[in-house]
Amino acid sequence: MPQTLAFQAMSQTLLQLLQPGQGFYVPVYQRSYTWGADQIDRLFEDVNAGLNRAAQSPGPPTFLGSVILFEGRASVAPRVNTALPAQVLHVVDGQQRLTTLLLILGQLRSLVHGEVERLEQVPSRNTTEDWILANLTMLRSQLTTALWVDLPSAIGAHVRMPRLIRQASDKWGDRTTNSLYLSDVAFYLHGIALEELEQAPPATPATRPHLKLALDSINEHLSSVVSGSDEGSMLLETRFVADLAALTRLLPLVQAEAAIDPSALTSEEREAIRLGVFAQFLVSQVVVIDVRAPDEETAFSLFEPLNTTGQPLTPLETLRPLAVTAEGGLDSYVGSRCDRAFQRVASYVPDELEATERSKRVSALLTSFALGQDGTKLAHNMLEQRRYLRGAFDQAPTLAAKQIFVEGIADTATFLTEVWEEGDSPFITMGTAADRLSLEVLRASNHLIVVPLLVRYYERATQLGTAASKKDVRAVARAVAAFWTLWRSSRSTTSGIDDIHRTLIKSGLAATSLNPLARSSTAVSDLPSVKEVRTALRSLLATKLAVTDAASWSSLVNSQPIYETARILARYILVCAHDDAIHDSKAKGHVVRGAAGTWRTRSLEVWRDNYSVEHIAPQRKRSTDTSYAPALYDEGDINRLGNLTLLPPDLNNLVGNEPWPFKRDVFKMVSKTNPKQRVAALKKGDLYQLGAKSKALLESAEFIPFSKFIALYPANTIDRDYVAERGRRLASLAWERLWADLA
Repeated sequence: MPQTLAFQAMSQTLLQLLQPGQGFYVPVYQRSYTWGADQIDRLFEDVNAGLNRAAQSPGPPTFLGSVILFEGRASVAPRVNTALPAQVLHVVDGQQRLTTLLLILGQLRSLVHGEVERLEQVPSRNTTEDWILANLTMLRSQLTTALWVDLPSAIGAHVRMPRLIRQASDKWGDRTTNSLYLSDVAFYLHGIALEELEQAPPATPATRPHLKLALDSINEHLSSVVSGSDEGSMLLETRFVADLAALTRLLPLVQAEAAIDPSALTSEEREAIRLGVFAQFLVSQVVVIDVRAPDEETAFSLFEPLNTTGQPLTPLETLRPLAVTAEGGLDSYVGSRCDRAFQRVASYVPDELEATERSKRVSALLTSFALGQDGTKLAHNMLEQRRYLRGAFDQAPTLAAKQIFVEGIADTATFLTEVWEEGDSPFITMGTAADRLSLEVLRASNHLIVVPLLVRYYERATQLGTAASKKDVRAVARAVAAFWTLWRSSRSTTSGIDDIHRTLIKSGLAATSLNPLARSSTAVSDLPSVKEVRTALRSLLATKLAVTDAASWSSLVNSQPIYETARILARYILVCAHDDAIHDSKAKGHVVRGAAGTWRTRSLEVWRDNYSVEHIAPQRKRSTDTSYAPALYDEGDINRLGNLTLLPPDLNNLVGNEPWPFKRDVFKMVSKTNPKQRVAALKKGDLYQLGAKSKALLESAEFIPFSKFIALYPANTIDRDYVAERGRRLASLAWERLWADLA
């Protein structure tokens, strides 16, 4: 037998969707009403286009998207049982569109109601006026049914309860003392009821700027509809009244006995007909797809593939109602630990973000959080993320555990906002130059897999607030940056690095007795020491790569075309290698470590000096150039560490594919700090033949010590031996700095 579908989808006109006794309930995790003029303009354009088609001939209805709903009277909270609609439909998708349509119907009803009252006062109506009045009277009744849920037992205006309310902001009630209508749409609909049934002053949206913006946009469009001022609209000339079939199709409630001569209509009659035609078309020929799910889980499983408009509802927003319930309801939730945590999350994922960027940020946040929480490798899929959050939250045994769960998300969001993306947090800026650079290298490499580990120590530092705990955050960042550099630069791919971090989080490392780092298994007070983390990372290098000393790592890194496989880390290795470096007088063209403070390259300032990686022997040498040994190209040495240096991009472009003697002269010149010596150097050899722009560049270039060491290499040919020896020396010097962060 065929499997029964878990949901139903049916086309519904607005009158069919907004049935008597049926209320719409927007859960607390849904965003506030945010549609503005652009979205409202588009909706009116779609309706007007459909109206033009309908005036010409019977045809398909105008489709305005889908709504995803599920029934649930029992989950309305708080509620007044005597004022609960017979059927309550929770809105999972489509609330922005549904809210806008209700606002439009409300404004239309006010216009229709006013026109009915005007026509009723006409002393001797003609046949056309009687026909218009009959249609508008029935239309007013339809609009009334669409906007409110009737509650005959209620007091005063509460006999008409707003068709749609929002959890937390609103509450259906049968009297003033037990009802609450604070959201824009409920406030608006309740205000109309107050105005009409209690003759109270009309509710004004003046103190509600977004509601006013939406109503102003709607009124502008409706004014154009009534006046017939829209270019290209069939309402402009009202010629359709001369065609009885078209007239009956557009105003079917009370059929006209005969066609009408358009020229015989007064301006008031034209406006009333336009109003009636537009309103009738909107409620009876505009269609939405009503996707009805049996429960919330099924509704959300449908949401992601069916959502094609607006901003997708993120898994974070579907977690909030669970937190509200856990905290004891809305009254207890406000100001609670979970509420404060979600407010912090909003700093990383603000409501105003464009949909694509919002989805990207939420995915980055949740994948990092899930890994840090329990080692889960979370997919970049909204449904899977939602299921993970719900399941893990429900499994937390106590309220305190649930609060820690939500705070873990907030801590991850805060770290990403204040540390990872900005790098200006005191946790980092109070550290050394190498501390700041380590984080920058991780960030520049987009090495997000380290975020969960860093967040765990960040959490401890924020809780303790001590200088030592903050120093630990920086020390762990340096350790994982060093590990990443040594690991990645010795391999041709990133394969395996994610699994290593996931194992450390989930299980720790038995070989070094490192306890798991996951939030679910280890409280921040019991996190392993920085020394234990370093020991584990050193052990992994030894067991996975057989890297235990400078020689073993140098052999691996110099066998890689590192410029191709890890360009950012090639740059970092060069920076580390040249830290406090001086020229080796016993081996010209090479460097050795000098005294501390000689030349500090391992800093964020040097990193940001816009240095780019330059190939000493160019990637594509000229066919006639003999200053670079052919074996360099035959054996693939061009992209290895020993053939790389650092130059500003403008100088990089200048020397480019030039022969080695020319490059060496340029390197010598920019290594001079005396301007007179630079000018003198320009007059030597090929440099004197440079154009004025190039000469000016060389004269004004900053002192570049990276070039100084290479410029002292005396041979007129760059060969494999020089590149190999230089690579070995640079790797050894870089190892000293990197290994110190793991020692």
